[in-house]
Amino acid sequence: HFDFNLALAPRAGAVLDINRAAQRELRWHGIGAEYFPLGYTELWDRPDALTAPRPLDVLFLGAHSARRAKLLGAYAGTLADLECELRLADALRPNPRGAAGYLSGTEKWQLLQRAKVLLNLHQGPALYFEWLRVIEAVHAGCVVVSDASCDHLPLVPGEHFLAGRGEALAFLARGLIEDPDRLATMRASARELIRREL
Repeated sequence: HFDFNLALAPRAGAVLDINRAAQRELRWHGIGAEYFPLGYTELWDRPDALTAPRPLDVLFLGAHSARRAKLLGAYAGTLADLECELRLADALRPNPRGAAGYLSGTEKWQLLQRAKVLLNLHQGPALYFEWLRVIEAVHAGCVVVSDASCDHLPLVPGEHFLAGRGEALAFLARGLIEDPDRLATMRASARELIRREL
């Protein structure tokens, strides 16, 4: 949606972006965008996020794109014997509450709390970090396994989430599922970081 935002930005009284890469790109185009970081909020916090039972191993939530569909299809052999749920929303139009593949509100939070791992796949070649998706997952206690991204600090790959090439994410997710101690440590570390620094 960057091109759409870029066209609207000159008419705005102020422009904020949750991603530093988008902020830099907007500024390169002459838009005085400010960085608006997402972080911890009591409204999203789930008090039982560290202790809730998590029967779902792997979750994906996101708009459909050719890249995402190809990668998710390639993961089938690696994840076939795990409990997985893939929700692909229609990317060609707005998704109202209750649209097929699209979750929001309580339904989304409940699903995030049931999952051990959330896959974060970029729609296309851009390496932006999907802050909203990641922050929501961390609040719910769901560990993120992400496409390699820029501008993810203060979150550190290997400590607060896992990152790698899109083709390798199923293997990374499976490794976490098979190592419950590491999964629990990453879950707790990510939650502590956003509460302390964000």
